Amino acid sequence: MKKIEILNFQNLNIEKAKNITQPFDQVKFEEEEALTVAVVREPYAYFDSMLYSYLARQKSILFTQDIIDHMKELDHRSFLEWLDRLNFFPFQNPQTFHLDVRKRVSEATENLESFDYVVPYDAIDIFIEKVAPNLKIVKQEEKRLLFSLSTLAGEELTEKFVGKDDVLYRRSLELWEAIEENGYRTLPEMLDRKRISERKKEEKQQQEHSKKSQIYKGVTGRINEKFIAGWVFHKEDPEPATVEVYKNGEFLRAVKADRMREDLKKQHIHPTGKCGFEIRFSEETFKKGDKVEVKVLPDKVPLNLGEAVKRFLGV
Repeated sequence: MKKIEILNFQNLNIEKAKNITQPFDQVKFEEEEALTVAVVREPYAYFDSMLYSYLARQKSILFTQDIIDHMKELDHRSFLEWLDRLNFFPFQNPQTFHLDVRKRVSEATENLESFDYVVPYDAIDIFIEKVAPNLKIVKQEEKRLLFSLSTLAGEELTEKFVGKDDVLYRRSLELWEAIEENGYRTLPEMLDRKRISERKKEEKQQQEHSKKSQIYKGVTGRINEKFIAGWVFHKEDPEPATVEVYKNGEFLRAVKADRMREDLKKQHIHPTGKCGFEIRFSEETFKKGDKVEVKVLPDKVPLNLGEAVKRFLGV
């Protein structure tokens, strides 16, 4: 069984694992072969637990008493409004802070995804059963305060306190669901498998695309600010092909490639010569630097750009 290192800011009693309580930015995982684990809790429940722990420690007796007095005197909404005015840093998105001290949710999420396992607080028992049966984790008994942020769940007022933590928690649920679906493999294993699968899918698409492109012959040969033209035909289908024109990813127009091209007929490139297309625009449409694509339907195979077109676009 590999050693386990757990980033724990959840008031858990943990045995047979290295218990890390400092923020991720300050963490130095000592065992290269150890499994790294992050535990994330539903943000409202975590806030309530953290507030109780803070008051119980009484780091500042006067400040603690001030909080308790206001908690007794005010209803939940009024108390939270008062707490908000304090602008007390530890109470704002604390779980995000533990994964990024600057509380940038994108950085915190990226750090979260770097662990071997991301475990929602309520799934700890399942994690022990399926992954670490020798591990012992005991959730500390929590007493309830007069105030509970959970009573205001979903209100705009709570956004400052748990908005980023909520994003983090929802991501932890997604990661845990993926871990369960993949037989409790580690996240790096899953990501590697996903990358391999995506690469194979991409290679297959490229092969299919290459195969489809070989059944068409043609080129986008001319372009200016208001005009684009070329020719294309299906090698096995005598019916005229249809092309779509895109500029910088935006669809502009579709047209049949059925205009007469005597030059192609004389050169025996096409039996009838009716394979040309030409599109004119009333306003200046194309300029250097534009990404222009002509795609042949129904497969949307990109048509090659001729040298003149490339020079115009600066490709």
